[in-house]
Amino acid sequence: MENNNFRGIPTSLFLNGPKLGIVTDPQDVTDVVGFATFTGITTASFPNPTDGVNDGSITFNWYYDGNLVSDSDSNITIVGFNTATGTGSTLTVSGISTENDNGKEVYFVSDYTPSAYSQPAGSAVTAGTARSTGNAFNEPLTSAVASISLKPEITISTQPEAETVAIDNDATFTISASILPSIFSLLYQWQVDGQDLPSSGDFTSGSDTFTVSGGQSETLTISCDNATSASITCKLRPDTRSTPEVISDAVTLSVVGTRNLLKIEQYDYANESGTFTSHNLDSGSLTISYSNHPGNAVCFYAAEKDLNVEIDMYAGPGDDNGPYKGGKGGTSRIQFTMKKEEEYIVTGLFSSINAPFLYRKSSLIAVVGAGGDAGVRNGGGDGGGIGIAGGDGPVDAVGGERIATGELPSNGIFGSLSGIAAASLLEGDTRAAEPNGGRTLPCPRGLSYPTKAPCESVGTKRFRLPNSTDDIPNSADIPRGYKSGYNIIQTAGKGDVASDGGNGGAGATGGRGGRNGNGGGGGSGYTDGSVTVFPDILGDGSTDNARIEIRLQS
Repeated sequence: MENNNFRGIPTSLFLNGPKLGIVTDPQDVTDVVGFATFTGITTASFPNPTDGVNDGSITFNWYYDGNLVSDSDSNITIVGFNTATGTGSTLTVSGISTENDNGKEVYFVSDYTPSAYSQPAGSAVTAGTARSTGNAFNEPLTSAVASISLKPEITISTQPEAETVAIDNDATFTISASILPSIFSLLYQWQVDGQDLPSSGDFTSGSDTFTVSGGQSETLTISCDNATSASITCKLRPDTRSTPEVISDAVTLSVVGTRNLLKIEQYDYANESGTFTSHNLDSGSLTISYSNHPGNAVCFYAAEKDLNVEIDMYAGPGDDNGPYKGGKGGTSRIQFTMKKEEEYIVTGLFSSINAPFLYRKSSLIAVVGAGGDAGVRNGGGDGGGIGIAGGDGPVDAVGGERIATGELPSNGIFGSLSGIAAASLLEGDTRAAEPNGGRTLPCPRGLSYPTKAPCESVGTKRFRLPNSTDDIPNSADIPRGYKSGYNIIQTAGKGDVASDGGNGGAGATGGRGGRNGNGGGGGSGYTDGSVTVFPDILGDGSTDNARIEIRLQS
């Protein structure tokens, strides 16, 4: 059987139309910002030139993201043109700005539109002379597919900050950044004086040797064996290409001789946040109170070396009631050695407790008692210093009992003022009946490490929020043991409301609440015996709010 694809048939319509061919397919566009333009060129030709006159036209139908688009669309511009190589069309897509536009595809479909013509050439198109070219035999013809790739955009949301550390102590630099589109990942490269750092290990610049960790991550940890100053920057780029390259602000690393430096972290449990400061004890003492370090708890630690410190502890007074005065707060002075990077926590500085409870990791090392509130008939009892019972109220309110050094029982008693529900008590703990005071724990049981024993260390970690596996962001990785959320520092007894009796003061043991309009008893002080205690005076005149003052031993 003969196969003749181009048989001639006597008719004024040329059945054998032209063949469409694509000269130019749309091409992928990269690094797109705002708009992208695509071009297509198509030809129409007769396999046998005698088959007709190429007097028709070529049309383009453009598709964007799988949809037919037109010049009437708000973000689309289509322009046709003719060249020596064929009929062309351009598609411009504007408003490309979001990650959703990345990877979208573009293609076109070409068609041939025939038109009438006459024979012989130049004669009028009339019946008998009119001719018409047939449709292209391979139409519609679809182009190759092109795609859009957005230019990677790197945004730095948090710049690194300058650091001053002692010789051989770690400085930490952190950067927060993002990249769009998300098909890219960010690569980090930290630099010292413009020189790229290794991911980890030693790096020498001039006469200085730096020890590096995280040199190609979001967080750089770096130390130096010599007093020096260096410029720190972080270079960022996409993971699969060299551009764009963004460099952070330049900040200074200052390495100095070892200082008597305290780092302070104050924690806000409700907002799951921390505030971070430092204090060089060479410049004088540090006072920590709720007014200057508000929050649920305050951590402080020796940042660069062991420190021999002296701490004055002040509990707050009870509330006055008309002409009657609340009891004075207990005070004490202690001395001990703070080991480098060992966790110390002070809490209870807020008004509902008003007595400083000081912990070394998991252990309560010292507390002084708050004064009892006055009633409508008389004043409150004074709080006790370390190892001293709380003072009794003038009539029937008993101060918190003295607990011998290191003899706090492992179970605790919430004071009757606490209002804690029975369902919230952990096994072995109780709540005192009104108006009695309670007794604190030697080690907070906490809610943050339910599998850890109360007096057990938890390892080198950030500070953990109560009843959570979340840490306070940016808190230090140091040896810790304090377990937040359940410590039974709410030891005050509740005064008789009906008669306007005063509440007792909080302490190691809380003062009893006053009855019949009488003032409440003061809270007691305590130590576990791990610190040196100076002579104490029961209620020596502390009439300001709870606080501690830290200084170097003279």
